[in-house]
Amino acid sequence: MKENCMSKQNKILWTVVIYIFGILMAGCQPSDIAIQTAMAETNQALPTTTNTILPMSTKTSTPEPTFTSTATLTSTPTYTATPDMRIIEIPPDDLLLEKDDLPEDAKYYLPGPSWISPHRNSEIISGWGKEEGLAYLEETGRIDGWIVYFYRGTSTVKAPEVLNHNIIQYETSEGAQIAMNMDSPFLEVEYQIVNDNYNLGDKTIISKYREMQPSGEYQIIYLVETAYKNYQSRVFGFGWENEFDLDYVIQIAEIALKKLEKAPLVNP
Repeated sequence: MKENCMSKQNKILWTVVIYIFGILMAGCQPSDIAIQTAMAETNQALPTTTNTILPMSTKTSTPEPTFTSTATLTSTPTYTATPDMRIIEIPPDDLLLEKDDLPEDAKYYLPGPSWISPHRNSEIISGWGKEEGLAYLEETGRIDGWIVYFYRGTSTVKAPEVLNHNIIQYETSEGAQIAMNMDSPFLEVEYQIVNDNYNLGDKTIISKYREMQPSGEYQIIYLVETAYKNYQSRVFGFGWENEFDLDYVIQIAEIALKKLEKAPLVNP
């Protein structure tokens, strides 16, 4: 009886996963430093005093000194740091998560070739409509994207039943940041932001989607979006709420970021 129930739950999960995947595919800026020092000029910078003693008069009993003060002020040049504009030229399919990148205990595997695919700009246009799609591509400078799904191969560990990695390349780092800060009209389900300034990469936003099923249990999706240089890495964790937590998905997002950090950088 329990096996039948779990079978039905899995079917429900797959329905949600495929639905959201379809939706995703439909759419889916140093400071001036002022340094002033006069340590080498300290003795010169201190005031010097010269006392001149006037002759005593019958009406004056106390000599009045006169003071002469000289001070020298020197300044150093002002330096302006240059922002790092280097980018990653490696194509996104070379930076996509692979099975061997994932934790071994969950035995994640790729069910078939259809579970990994490119996500071209043409799909953005066809999914969003020509006007909106072209506007998005122009504003972000999106170049290309890839997506992969992994399925958990065991139920003995607490891990998402399905892991999804979507990686997107932009022309500039600014483009990746713009994409991170834009609304996502292609996500029809309402994600709740858990943390919009998580310390990972250049910028990371963590969101979740939670829905109760007829059994009374909850299915959940955690989304960890990270911008690094001119790339955006998006890691989704799908499954039953009692089977995994956010930390696991963050762990996968950290693995994905390391692949980006190891990529060579070039000047645009």
